[in-house]
Amino acid sequence: MDPVQLFPGFMLADPSYVVTDLLISGFAFYEWAKLRRYWPVPRPGYQQLFLAYFLIMAVATLSSALLSHGFRLYLTGKGFNYLSWLLNICSLSCFALAVIERSNDLKALRPRKGMIDVVAAETLGMMAWTVISNSFLPMSVHIGFCVVVISLPLQIRFIRLKECQWLLVTTTLLLLIPPVNIFGWGLAAWCDAFDVSHLLITAAMYASYRSCLVQE
Repeated sequence: MDPVQLFPGFMLADPSYVVTDLLISGFAFYEWAKLRRYWPVPRPGYQQLFLAYFLIMAVATLSSALLSHGFRLYLTGKGFNYLSWLLNICSLSCFALAVIERSNDLKALRPRKGMIDVVAAETLGMMAWTVISNSFLPMSVHIGFCVVVISLPLQIRFIRLKECQWLLVTTTLLLLIPPVNIFGWGLAAWCDAFDVSHLLITAAMYASYRSCLVQE
């Protein structure tokens, strides 16, 4: 969608992206607030990590709405995308770590320490790659790592649990994002592939939230 004039003297760079980014941010913050009430004293480990996942995602997509797509026409340089990309990487890392800790809580996970170290090293590598390349590609690789390499095997391990079934929905929705962007599967001129990706992320956040509600 072409830029639109929000008010005299100000053009909104990517209006549809702003709307769908704000949708993710609003949902993520709402889910964080609801879980904060559901877990008045969050347990160290997976509960705190799930809360961090939602809150960091809310801030990441809010910054994306304002900097990357809202005020982009008035910003100079290449660094204004970094904040949202780096925060998104941190958010997905919190998700992966939360799944590891929750799996260990359900049944002792022998490689837990090694998996945490791998997630930490991969996260730092993706953040460095993002800064060097100023590209969304590291974020795409990071999504695949977190949901396929880390989360999916652990969800399958406890597939009979309702929470893991919801997390499988999260994984499926996130894995739809690369083909949507590669093949440009949009719904209309005003809702292109990137907007569809944002809608998929919103749905994935909801599935993650539901998985938290059924945890015992």
